[in-house]
Amino acid sequence: MKLLLVDDEEYAREGLVARIDWDSLGITEIMTARNGIDGLKKAGDFEPDIVVTDVRMPKMDGIQMAFRIRQLYPECSILFMSGYSDKEYLKAAISVSAVSYVEKPINIEEMRKELQNACQIQEERRAAARRKEDLDGKLSAGLEALKNQIALNLTRKIRNMAEVEEKRKIACPNLPVDADYRTFLIQLAGRLQEDKGNPPERIENPWFQLASILTEGLHGRGLDCIAGYKDEHYLVIHVCLGTDHSREVAGSTDRLTAWFEHILSSDYRYYLAVGSRVSGLSGIYESYHDAVVRMQQSFFFPPDKTFGDLIAVSPEKKVVFRFGDEDLKVFQEKLFYGNFEEAVAFIGDVVSKIREKPETLVFHVKEFFYRCMLRMLDAASRRRILAFETVTESMVHDQIWDAGYLSELETYLIDSLQLYFENVSEENGKPAVSDEVKYYVSRHYGEMDLSLASIADKLKLTSSYLCIVFKKECQVTLTQYIMEYRVARAKELLADETMKIKDIAFLTGYQNSNYFIKVFKKIEGVTPLEYRSKKEEKGRI
Repeated sequence: MKLLLVDDEEYAREGLVARIDWDSLGITEIMTARNGIDGLKKAGDFEPDIVVTDVRMPKMDGIQMAFRIRQLYPECSILFMSGYSDKEYLKAAISVSAVSYVEKPINIEEMRKELQNACQIQEERRAAARRKEDLDGKLSAGLEALKNQIALNLTRKIRNMAEVEEKRKIACPNLPVDADYRTFLIQLAGRLQEDKGNPPERIENPWFQLASILTEGLHGRGLDCIAGYKDEHYLVIHVCLGTDHSREVAGSTDRLTAWFEHILSSDYRYYLAVGSRVSGLSGIYESYHDAVVRMQQSFFFPPDKTFGDLIAVSPEKKVVFRFGDEDLKVFQEKLFYGNFEEAVAFIGDVVSKIREKPETLVFHVKEFFYRCMLRMLDAASRRRILAFETVTESMVHDQIWDAGYLSELETYLIDSLQLYFENVSEENGKPAVSDEVKYYVSRHYGEMDLSLASIADKLKLTSSYLCIVFKKECQVTLTQYIMEYRVARAKELLADETMKIKDIAFLTGYQNSNYFIKVFKKIEGVTPLEYRSKKEEKGRI
């Protein structure tokens, strides 16, 4: 097994190499790199099974490098290490499916355990690959297996045309070398007889039968083709459009696409992506690549969808759905103050907006649903809902990141909402009054009229009762809590030297800046300007 170690500190690289018993882990080859660019370059030749990398490095950080390496080697196990507790970097680590994240200074025993886990994952993958190889080996002698191999080889840029030509003459001699071709990429999402109200479920490999039906049908239409199945979920069909390189007959692609849709819709729920027209067997990989790019939109839409020619859009002009903290705050409000129907309506609205903008990165969509689920777990904990006691963040993470479709995420979140609201009642699972108050203050502290009376009215409690209960639960009066909360927010705003004191006062709920200064000094012992000056002096030291 091969491991690539990337760290910009030479002593850290050498120390880790020297202190780990690599042989006991089954790691026989180790290569080191001094930064992300160096690591990416070496990974191209070394083809590592495991990458251990620092996060923050000059020229290219570990996260950027990991994304690039993941594209080159999807099965590679990635382990991050860093001396920084940086949540944004941790989120990025999630997005590349890192095995783990180890903080510096490195605890050798902890690192050894994480490496052992990575090695075990690689061994399991190799075992699965061996089983697949064994199965493929039993089929390799057959003509269909050879055709499948050729079809998949054509999805990559041909480097040895003579080898492809030799196999073509054996398996499909009628397939012209210099004709025009178009790739059709099919993903099956379920059987037609399945309940269409449920999210699509990926089905077991049906490719032999379907490939036979489609290829025979195309031959019956006078079209040569070659088909192969890829990654258990996709069928690739390269269709020969003839040797006339002149402009395609108007409507011919539409008719061919409609024929594919007719065959598929008789038994399956499907996604169909159509590649561009290319010239020669050597150009098929370009058509396939176009189809793959279009198929990526399948995440956003229900099945029985075809993705054809798209207008090229530059990255800076792509229209994507923007996920903000405000959306999460609205969702949290539904959890505490809304009901099941309101929460479902909110999620449905978000999903509809996402589908309108399929250029949105799937990672950002999954991250949003992940954060929504974490808010729900937190709300369930506060409301003492036992039904969520066994649900862990790790379980939620796996469920979210394994989802193949937006509809799966929507169903998962709605099912969780149903469980949540079924277990909320007036007697059981009601949050503490102080929790509701604190949440309300966090959303409305900038309003001038925020007071004991306004909060009591919102929570449908008497002012006297609210005053007594809050003091009992928090050991501080509500009025004092509001002042302290506003001052805490003001301290954050004071970090921006361009903001005027009167503006900070206004943003934290004080119309009179002199009164704001008085309150601030009462709590902090200094005026806002004095506080800012002290922070600036500390920053210069």
